[in-house]
Amino acid sequence: NFSIDRGYKLSKVRLREE
Repeated sequence: NFSIDRGYKLSKVRLREE
């Protein structure tokens, strides 16, 4: 599922930004 893969990567990036 691409949507899940994209969401997972976005979540990781957001956590790193915070």
